[in-house]
Amino acid sequence: MFSQHSKVCLLALFVSVAFLILIVPQTTARPSVDDMTDMAEALRYLEKLDRYYSQLARPRKYITLMTSEL
Repeated sequence: MFSQHSKVCLLALFVSVAFLILIVPQTTARPSVDDMTDMAEALRYLEKLDRYYSQLARPRKYITLMTSEL
């Protein structure tokens, strides 16, 4: 049915897949506590940056008054 070469190739494929399954560490869907803490700190930092730059980006009243006089 299968030639000797095909059997060897299939065996090599199965062995390599089994080897990869054993070597690759299992991953979990949940982040670790340290990752969650780092994420919370990053979100707080981004919130601070957003507040700071939203203040800078707002148009000033005196600028609109000066341009309307021209």
